[in-house]
Amino acid sequence: FRILINANTGREEPCTWIDDPSKPIDEIQFRRAEQCKKPDVKEKCKRACGECCGDTSISFKYTNSETGERRDVDCAWLANAPEKRRKRVCLLKKSSCPEACGECARQREINGPDDDNVDDNVDDKIPVMGGAGAVKGTSQAKTLKVSLVYSLVIMALTIFW
Repeated sequence: FRILINANTGREEPCTWIDDPSKPIDEIQFRRAEQCKKPDVKEKCKRACGECCGDTSISFKYTNSETGERRDVDCAWLANAPEKRRKRVCLLKKSSCPEACGECARQREINGPDDDNVDDNVDDKIPVMGGAGAVKGTSQAKTLKVSLVYSLVIMALTIFW
């Protein structure tokens, strides 16, 4: 699958172009915002779009370059391999073993902070008028927090003036 980048020139790129590790994070975030909103790209480039990050349970053949030994290995084996070997194998297997190859940590860095960790000192539900509740970490909860702070400041100013 290749992504059409420019319809006028016909330029196409593979999914890996979206989150090219040689590019700065803000460039990757821009590429994701522009490309991953397209349904076909979001469907076919899940890892590059930050939608999917976890090792698969598949096994694959590994040949030890020093001994010539060939055996079946999996992502757990790769995660525990010496760094030099892991880097070499990850060049070929990072899409199957993104966690073991450090891709998930990079995805978390690109995605930014998790909205669920906005304020760990807040209850899971924030009561609002009419008994409805806003779920912690949502934009609705953030808006409510800002509104409450703003209201308290206005009230304090009104009392003291």
